[in-house]
Amino acid sequence: GGLSTDCFIRWDGSALIGEYSGSATDGCQWFTATGDEQACFDGYAQVLKAKFAGSLPIPQQTMRAWCSWYSYYTAITEKHLSRTITQLAALPFDIIQIDDGWQRDIGDWTENDKFPTGLKTLTDQIHTSGKQAGLWLAPLIASKSSTLFNQHPDWFIRDAHGGFVSAGFNWSQPLYGLDLTHPSAVSWLAQTLKRIEGLGFTYLKLDFLYGGALPGKRHTALTGEEAYRDGLAKALSVLDPQTFVLFCGAPIIPSLGLCHGMRIGPDVANLWESPRDAHLLANPATPSVRNALRTCLHRLWLGRILRVDPDVVYFAARDHSLSPQQAQALMDLAALCDFKATSDLPDHLTSTELSNLSTFFKSAQTQNTLLHYYRQNPSLLSLPTQPSGLALLLRELIGALGNQPFALKMLGYLDKRQLQKKFPTK
Repeated sequence: GGLSTDCFIRWDGSALIGEYSGSATDGCQWFTATGDEQACFDGYAQVLKAKFAGSLPIPQQTMRAWCSWYSYYTAITEKHLSRTITQLAALPFDIIQIDDGWQRDIGDWTENDKFPTGLKTLTDQIHTSGKQAGLWLAPLIASKSSTLFNQHPDWFIRDAHGGFVSAGFNWSQPLYGLDLTHPSAVSWLAQTLKRIEGLGFTYLKLDFLYGGALPGKRHTALTGEEAYRDGLAKALSVLDPQTFVLFCGAPIIPSLGLCHGMRIGPDVANLWESPRDAHLLANPATPSVRNALRTCLHRLWLGRILRVDPDVVYFAARDHSLSPQQAQALMDLAALCDFKATSDLPDHLTSTELSNLSTFFKSAQTQNTLLHYYRQNPSLLSLPTQPSGLALLLRELIGALGNQPFALKMLGYLDKRQLQKKFPTK
């Protein structure tokens, strides 16, 4: 295992290959161990914690959160959330977290027109209900249309030819990564986080963080991982030590010691797996319960260093297509991580489902068969098999279309229309 921010392990099909992307010839350190699986990972985690996360206190209490994402997605409004917060008041959650959909743009982290009186109104309501307020944001990326990107193009990572390095395509437009070696960009980031904390949010879910670690040319010549760790540490230092910071979509080793918890793996989605993604595209990283379970189970050893967030569980049968066994697997995983979250809307739950939700979030589960079950049935969490023949040709065609902005914009438009029908804003 790597013990430096720029160390990587690559599997070439027959062996583990160690690689180093840094500039210093003596800058890479490695951890090697043989023997029992648990003992090896215990040793690795101990060394990583001592080097990167020794002084960061990690909360030990059970994390119990409600998150808006899997119910509303980006269709959240002040009116919808206010009604839901009232319904959640009597349920056993400690955190109510507002997810994507509140911001003006990706990069412009102020309330949009769907929140006419501002987020402070909602945090006050959450606090009155006796719960902690949480907020999602993706502060290390910006969209092409954002004010931040257009007013400060010098704050973003460039390639060798002077163009902007792509941080992906989402929200129907290109995304770019923030240069965390630029003093003004780091100052803006710190001010943004402190302002949001000042609105009453003491649980911050910081997503798409890989954008700050992308390779490219920066204001100061550092590798992506070095820039990420150094700049993010400076920005986060302005927060109250009691504010819980959850990282998502983040490079793991460079993040240790900067956050209290980390989402490991893709979104769970509301299905076991997508036949298109799993069997045609053979993609192990798209949102699905199977992909999320596989990734999280293989990285449970990180729980020795930080709180591992396995994503949400489902109780409302109308909102998912999981079998009882698959839904139970998610609950077992959440109990194993002692990090429990859901997005179920109270008015989508039957009386029995509501009772099951309350029992689960109140209980300290003592028996957990998840690890044993999947070790006895490893094929359930195996990687997708690669297609061949005509299926391979179809995969290449669909993959090519999936890289075209017009196709992605059309999918985004259809998703938005569907959400508007489900959750009208008026």
